[in-house]
Amino acid sequence: MFRAALSYQASFFGAFESIRPSPETIPPLLKAFSADGFLPNTFVEVGPRGTENRIRLAPSSNEWFLDLDQDRIQAIKNPVKAGAKNMGDPEQFAEDAHRLVGTVLDLHPRKGKRLSLVTKHLLDDVDGCSAGDLLRRFANPLPFYSEANPVAWQVRMTARVGTDIGEAKDTLNVITWVSRESGRFVMDGNVEEFDGLTLHFDINTYQGSSNERFTLDDFKQFLATALETRATLCDQVREILYG
Repeated sequence: MFRAALSYQASFFGAFESIRPSPETIPPLLKAFSADGFLPNTFVEVGPRGTENRIRLAPSSNEWFLDLDQDRIQAIKNPVKAGAKNMGDPEQFAEDAHRLVGTVLDLHPRKGKRLSLVTKHLLDDVDGCSAGDLLRRFANPLPFYSEANPVAWQVRMTARVGTDIGEAKDTLNVITWVSRESGRFVMDGNVEEFDGLTLHFDINTYQGSSNERFTLDDFKQFLATALETRATLCDQVREILYG
């Protein structure tokens, strides 16, 4: 079903404004992540409070970005080998992301306001199906696009479902995109182009609550729940596309 993983992201949202690039903050982070080979860098975050330089930790390969935004710690894994062979599966990514976020929280203890897991995959081709045929499996297109075969399209679905995280009731946003698209990504200094179906999930806790209520253990439980939900959706997409 999956030809390649295009991106993995996990975020622990909270109040991290004070973790700015400085001689006081960067050395302890480098020591904590020495086994991962992470090096210090910065990126410019653009937000409602304006622009600010923030800390990014990453190995020389750029396989990982660990971004310390003003309002979240974000662990990102990037395809850096041909065919995205370095990406592994979402379960291993979630385990690694939990550890990386936990290492930051050991140095800068905070409770989280929101949690998220985002994955995007390029799917295997479906034999004998045009882009229009595939679109009709997920949506009822306008007559114009039934006659003129669409070269790109996106179907987006969002639901809110109740869940337990820790000892509290919470709500998950479960967002799924199925798209026909073309694009490219750079790996080993070479540009790889793709043209096909992508499957994109964004599973996150509801933005209506800004209470600082999530612990690192809650983050682990959330990731397990998000992966379980994602697996159910993958099975349903697989049945629609491949039978």
